[in-house]
Amino acid sequence: MPSWTRSKKDSSSDTYTASPITDGLLLVDKPAGPGSSEMVGRARRATGIRRIGHTGTLDRFASGLLVLVVGRATVLADSILRYNKSYEATIRAGRFTDTHDPAGTVVREVSAEQSHAFLQRNRQAMENWIQGMEGPQMQVPPDYSALKQQGKRVSDRVRRGETVELKPRPVRIYESSVTDILEDADGFYLRCRFTVSSGTYIRSIIRDFSRALEFPFFLEGLRRTSVGPFSLEHAWVPEFQDGEPLHSPEILSLPDAFPQWHQTRVDVNRGAQLEQGRKIPVPLPDQDGEIFLILRPDGETLAIAQRQGQEYSLKKVFVRS
Repeated sequence: MPSWTRSKKDSSSDTYTASPITDGLLLVDKPAGPGSSEMVGRARRATGIRRIGHTGTLDRFASGLLVLVVGRATVLADSILRYNKSYEATIRAGRFTDTHDPAGTVVREVSAEQSHAFLQRNRQAMENWIQGMEGPQMQVPPDYSALKQQGKRVSDRVRRGETVELKPRPVRIYESSVTDILEDADGFYLRCRFTVSSGTYIRSIIRDFSRALEFPFFLEGLRRTSVGPFSLEHAWVPEFQDGEPLHSPEILSLPDAFPQWHQTRVDVNRGAQLEQGRKIPVPLPDQDGEIFLILRPDGETLAIAQRQGQEYSLKKVFVRS
């Protein structure tokens, strides 16, 4: 099965044409429910490409942007994993769960009346606490997480009754704001926006919020809206009918995915030398350590490279078969 991309003759059209792109990025709008690995499986079925990986998971209850790396672009997974991420969060008052999300066991619960009363007394205190989170932090990850200790997931160890001690880790919160506080029959909930560094747990923020306010809260809903420069605007919705995707996924070529990266083209002869493992001189980006692309004359990616002093190292060479 070929990969597919939106026709460039009419970017507003929903018509898709066959594309040779098999190395690049696939932006996915994950629904709440399935896990990130299942999204990888759906992408493989829709594109016919086996070599696809993700660049950071989303909890099952969460929705939003997953950045998948396709083909030889999987070499960029660790780099993309380090990008900042933005979220829209719904914080529900009245319950505290051991996982700090809807899937957990309820540890403490209060009535809707108690929640309404708490809101009347503490609205400003809640907003001040959320807004005061901006800046560098030392954050303890949640007990139920995919982090590994002694080669095992922390969440699996906790479920087996093992004692787990997690140390605080440095993170940074770039945006932390309350966009709305709404009351309903169950009490009230807050809608918030967060932009955070890689490795930051929104569930940990809600855990600490609950403890600081001395009132039960949990993360009722979470939607990731961006990963670094990537957003949900053109993300693929992985819906299927009779085994076929309702919307064909668009694989972004690396030059299209990273227009802000330094890119340099080489002629056919120098490209052939690079494919053969010979180092060729190319213009370097301004910053040491910066990743850049070396392109063929037609604009297709030939190599992913990284500046190292006055030289460069090759992270991946895309040899044509």
